[in-house]
This record gives sequence, structure tokens and C-alpha cells, in this order.
Amino acid sequence: MVIACSLVPDARLTPSLFAANKANLTVLGDTLISFSVEGHQFEAEISVSEHVDEFLLGSDWLEKQGP
Repeated sequence: MVIACSLVPDARLTPSLFAANKANLTVLGDTLISFSVEGHQFEAEISVSEHVDEFLLGSDWLEKQGP
């Protein structure tokens, strides 16, 4: 999972390494965020990058949430 740094400007970041589909993506660090989807609250540890413009949930996270 990854989110644009502009969407979490005050987040405390911890160092991380990240590679998706064997492509390099520069990541500033990781942070824990709370968010809602269709009225359901969630938390997730996500990577923060200057090179994406949106919030991307990975298939591993989606599978953990169930059907």
C-alpha cells in the first residue's frame, strides 16, 4: 500500500524499502493511517511517496479484509 505524501503532510515517517512488481519506487517512509471505506473504519501501515498522486491499497491488504 502506498499514499501520496501530500495526503498525509503531518505524518511521522519511519524508514522503509519498497518495491512493487519489481519496479523501483522512492519511498519517504511508513506511517499508520486511519481511513474509511463506505462507512467502515480501517487502519493500515502504509508507505509514503512523492511519486504517487493517490492512495493505493494492495491486494494483500484487501484479501485480509475478507469478502
